[in-house]
Amino acid sequence: VTYFAVTANEYLDDVLKGRTTNYIERVKTDNGFRYYLKQGNRKSLMCEVPFKIGDETPMGRVVAYKDIKLPIGKFKAFEIQQGSSGTAWVVPYIGVVKEESLVYGTIFNSELISYTY
Repeated sequence: VTYFAVTANEYLDDVLKGRTTNYIERVKTDNGFRYYLKQGNRKSLMCEVPFKIGDETPMGRVVAYKDIKLPIGKFKAFEIQQGSSGTAWVVPYIGVVKEESLVYGTIFNSELISYTY
């Protein structure tokens, strides 16, 4: 089991509103890894990798594997469609690195700016 912190910038309608740090637990499985979001004593499954395009995950449907550019560099990431309201990008050895969603008419974006193991 590996624990690490992921810090992201959060934007509402393209205006920087703050930063959040999430604590992630990565658990090795027979096929890859499971990532859990840690919130106090609770944890919830975020995703399980590796993915294949077309897979259904707890986050949504995997639609692509492509390069994405973030403030800290370029990564190869799986693109996951989260219904009609959003998209998430997952890097297998980090977890969720970017999210975009529409919530009650407001655009919410989150991008990885650092991570530590």
